[in-house]
Amino acid sequence: MYPAAQYSYSHDIGEFTLELEKPDRYVPWCSVDPYPSLEDRDKQLSNFPLYFDGPKPFRCTLNPGDILYLPSMWFHHVRQSPDSRGRTIAVNYWYDMQFDIKYAYFNFLQSIHCLSIKTPTLPVTVHEDSDSDA
Repeated sequence: MYPAAQYSYSHDIGEFTLELEKPDRYVPWCSVDPYPSLEDRDKQLSNFPLYFDGPKPFRCTLNPGDILYLPSMWFHHVRQSPDSRGRTIAVNYWYDMQFDIKYAYFNFLQSIHCLSIKTPTLPVTVHEDSDSDA
């Protein structure tokens, strides 16, 4: 959880400052490091097996003028490579997400317990019927 805050630019000092929201509010954040260092790799694999054993990521390369659209709530990781003169630029456009039925589905999927990707079926639960004479 990270404290909710906003950056403000001060023309007087030419710098951004971080202003924490009042009253205090906290924002959940993804805890997994998709590219852990060698020192942290075992810990990350142990803490997040479903992430590392899950589907492999899509990889793409964008060229000048290309646009990549990512739907709301999609986890993503971006790496940039400079051109021959060492320049790199990226423009991100964020918009307020509509908290409609898709958000409800997302929350439902986040709330159900998944045992393992390697064991995708739920365990069979046997109920004993106390009224049965069999």
